[in-house]
Amino acid sequence: MTAIARSAAFLRALRILLPNAILSVTQERPWFSLTFAGTQLCLSVIIAGEAHREVAAEYARILPGADFDLGAQLVADIAVSTLDTGDHESSLTIYALLLDD
Repeated sequence: MTAIARSAAFLRALRILLPNAILSVTQERPWFSLTFAGTQLCLSVIIAGEAHREVAAEYARILPGADFDLGAQLVADIAVSTLDTGDHESSLTIYALLLDD
């Protein structure tokens, strides 16, 4: 599976979990250790709407513990940071490590 296919599967899964958010990949690079190979992703998430602050806080809380079914791929780690929250939208950055099975 190519890195693009790996990130596409993860993005599809995130879109199901975060249906009203705008997602974009800001960085994607191969990742290797002595025993594993995979992809590191950095994603930008924009959440708009009346309750954007509460929704962003809830996403930031649940994403690190979320389970994803990506077939022959494992989401090994997710970290979420909340960025500047404006009057009309909130931003999150998601860092994810996807490992090949």
